Amino acid sequence: MTSTDVAVRNGHPAGQPPTALAIKPGQEMFDDKQRAALAALGIRNASNADLAVFMHYCQKTGLDPFSKQIYLLNRRENVGGQWVDKQTIQVGIEGFRVIRDRAARRDGVTVEYEDTVWYDADGNAYEIWLRSDAPAGCRMAVLKDGKRFPGVLTFAEYVQLKDGRPIGKWGNAPAHQIEKCAEAFALRRAFPHDLGGIYIPEETDDTLVSPADMPRPSRITAAEVVSRGEPAEGGAGEVNGASPPAAADDGAVTGQVVHQQPRARKRSQPAGENSGGQDTQPGEPALIVSSQIGVLNSHAKRLGFEEHEAEEFTNCIAILAGAPGLKAITDLTNAQAGQALQRLSKCPDRPTLVTWTTPEQPTLSGQE
Repeated sequence: MTSTDVAVRNGHPAGQPPTALAIKPGQEMFDDKQRAALAALGIRNASNADLAVFMHYCQKTGLDPFSKQIYLLNRRENVGGQWVDKQTIQVGIEGFRVIRDRAARRDGVTVEYEDTVWYDADGNAYEIWLRSDAPAGCRMAVLKDGKRFPGVLTFAEYVQLKDGRPIGKWGNAPAHQIEKCAEAFALRRAFPHDLGGIYIPEETDDTLVSPADMPRPSRITAAEVVSRGEPAEGGAGEVNGASPPAAADDGAVTGQVVHQQPRARKRSQPAGENSGGQDTQPGEPALIVSSQIGVLNSHAKRLGFEEHEAEEFTNCIAILAGAPGLKAITDLTNAQAGQALQRLSKCPDRPTLVTWTTPEQPTLSGQE
């Protein structure tokens, strides 16, 4: 098959006869010929359950796996110190655009894009990224019948590293990589029923760390949570090595869920010296910085938390950050905040976050 726009839901493409590999509407499992073709494409270790889920997504998205519009990729996951195979469904950005156009035709809506904006580490905006270094963030928005569905991402949350260095195109085309992630993020917001739970390869790590290895603190009660911190002396710092984009209507929280500012520690060295803008005692880890709180606020808004739900959001962050007994967001260390932000960046919606952070669950499953 040479077409890159295979209308699976409605049968074979108009003007073209069906092929032996074409997925039929309502088909529940791949037949023998299709399995052989998938094996030729490199899908050899998938279980029947994996293939059934893959078929479901092929039917759901209307994408053709034999034209490489949708993939079932085998990745390695570290579970209890042992590396095991894990099948991951992914769609390229071109596949996202195919789904976008089909959904728009089906729903009778128009789809447009705002111009992409990149940001440097100081929050300065650029319409074209001409610098040799990587941008610190990226913003774009999908307009669905004029309604904005923004994607505002920081580079540090998505860049894929090996031995501390960006890999592949993350090293030689960083602006393009983060732009694709922002587009995919915005398209999932605009078309959640068509793209919910689907990610492009640029949004996922090549090596997955087992959620079972993550610390699982006890659930914190509302009475134990302090909703406000002390005013900060220090200035805004970096989020995992990169500042977030400047405040914008689509990324800032108008009624902030996380009200807190970083707590100030007793001065033991010149302000800002090796401390991300905060004062720390010798040997103490640096605390969360203002810019990290700003990004946490953005995630809180994206996931639908209101101001009166700050305690519940703090509980979730405590679990994601591996910070048992957390009293306030401002008590997080810089490293704990970075860990929580990394995991929040992979969380598609609030129900998923609740699943990840419910103690009764055996693992924080689904984080890919």
